Amino acid sequence: MFSSALNARKVNESQIAWADSILESLQNNKSEELENAEMLADSAFNIYRRDNNLCGMIQAHIAQSAYLDALGKADEGVENLLWCLKSFNSSCDSSKLMDVYVNLSSTYLSLGDFEKTIETCTAGLNLWNIKWPDHKQKLGLLNNQGIAMASNGDFKQADIIFRNLLSEASAKNETVSIELTLINIGTIFAINKNLDSAYFYFNTALTSLELSGNYEGLMSLRRNMAVLQRDREKYTDALALFYEFQKDAFDHSDLQRIAEAEVEISETFRVQGLMDSAYAHISNYIVYKDSLLNQERVQSVAEMQEKYEAVKKAKEIDELKVLNLDAALTNEKVKRVRNGMYAGAGLLMLTLVFLFARYRIIRRNRNELFQKNIVIAKEKARSDDLLKNILPDEVAEELKESGKAKAQGFDLVTIFFSDFKGFTNISERLSPSELVGELDICFQAFDRIITKYNLEKIKTIGDAYMAVGGLPDRTQHNPVNMLLAALDMQEFMVARKIELTAKGWLAFEMRVGIHSGPVVAGVVGVKKFQYDVWGDSVNTASRMESSGEINKVNISEATYELVKESPLLSFEYRGKITAKGKGEMAMYFVSRV
Repeated sequence: MFSSALNARKVNESQIAWADSILESLQNNKSEELENAEMLADSAFNIYRRDNNLCGMIQAHIAQSAYLDALGKADEGVENLLWCLKSFNSSCDSSKLMDVYVNLSSTYLSLGDFEKTIETCTAGLNLWNIKWPDHKQKLGLLNNQGIAMASNGDFKQADIIFRNLLSEASAKNETVSIELTLINIGTIFAINKNLDSAYFYFNTALTSLELSGNYEGLMSLRRNMAVLQRDREKYTDALALFYEFQKDAFDHSDLQRIAEAEVEISETFRVQGLMDSAYAHISNYIVYKDSLLNQERVQSVAEMQEKYEAVKKAKEIDELKVLNLDAALTNEKVKRVRNGMYAGAGLLMLTLVFLFARYRIIRRNRNELFQKNIVIAKEKARSDDLLKNILPDEVAEELKESGKAKAQGFDLVTIFFSDFKGFTNISERLSPSELVGELDICFQAFDRIITKYNLEKIKTIGDAYMAVGGLPDRTQHNPVNMLLAALDMQEFMVARKIELTAKGWLAFEMRVGIHSGPVVAGVVGVKKFQYDVWGDSVNTASRMESSGEINKVNISEATYELVKESPLLSFEYRGKITAKGKGEMAMYFVSRV
């Protein structure tokens, strides 16, 4: 009896030690495998929860929220952080409370909720105690507050905040904060068309970045400085900066930026009327872009293999095989989560997002090159086709015409999610080429079905497929079409399985979930444009998929109310089923009449 109790205690201590080591590595390091890191933080949270360790739970949720934000699940991150604020008590380290405020303000920034960002930063700064040792937290709050102010158009107040931040960062010799604040102050000058002052601040930041060797920051700033010089009609300086930008990209085998440099160099020649040189560089761009697409196809195989490994490890954690985690496995996980996603590291991305979002008035969109240059009209058409292949037509046109695409709220859309059951097990039994080939066949069929019913494909993530009806054209919303498309997809998958099974081959089976509700949609990213949707409705649709069954189409009550009178469909009420994070929800299976 005593021996069993002792063993149980040792298991618990081992689990706690594992959770502590994971959080320490996540706090001090940044993962290139965001999904794996997010699952590790979630597993640590569950271990602390079983141990009734509130402070550990808060620390785990802070880490998890940062990765959720980076994965495009900022709304889930906000829920976690609000829980941390509500649950925090005096038994926990006050620095963790500041971490919550910094991460919450960063996540609100990601969502574009600038009022909430300002409110959160103000609350955190009001609680700040000058005796606290981690001044980076205060710098992070000031940075986020300034970005939100500027994004709201209050440039005067933003400038005051940034100058205060620059003073404090300089006093603490915080190089990264100094660099980023110089960039933000320069950006405000650029927005107000004071290009000479903007260049001064950018150049000061550039000198510091060159000394620190920060590649991402250096490249982003150098490109913007080159564009600024072009707008100041200092074309020789602009070309020198673009060529230096491209040289560093070559040194880092950064094909995306090599291609971007060709576009910018071409535009610089075009505005000077040197059309032959402009044409030569836009031709180079097309070659590099084709090479990049081929490279991404190859990389997709490796990315899926990474997903399988992450799922396997999460499963081991969920089954609490902590005692079987030897030193080699622990070291591997710690090694694979490098350079933390906490507040300090988050400053760089927030500043660069702000820089690119607010600096458009001095930076012409690359598609203007194709619109204005008659000599390269054929290349323009090709580029337009590529853009429309990754964005809805209306959004692509808006992006070309105005250089930006505004995020929009939609009161009612219908969201589709699908996922292949047992994908990991099947993938282990197929070669990479066989796996990608089968996914390509399935997703091409889905693309044809989506087009048939006038719906919008949003993205694929590994084996998951996401589509939406009712955006960007609100007049085209017909939830019946989404259900018919889902049934077509399931029929295709059933027929595909029969075909492959007859040959003795493995085949996928699919779950489908659908929900209707409000979302926000827009273009994200500056390196690779992506049209995406956010909101609680997206999470609910995902829960409909995970709560469904193979070969079935599972819908929420909200969708059912919109389509229940359709003569084309019949419905099977499943009752109220518990969905993760949602509680009990009424669900229905759909079939054809």
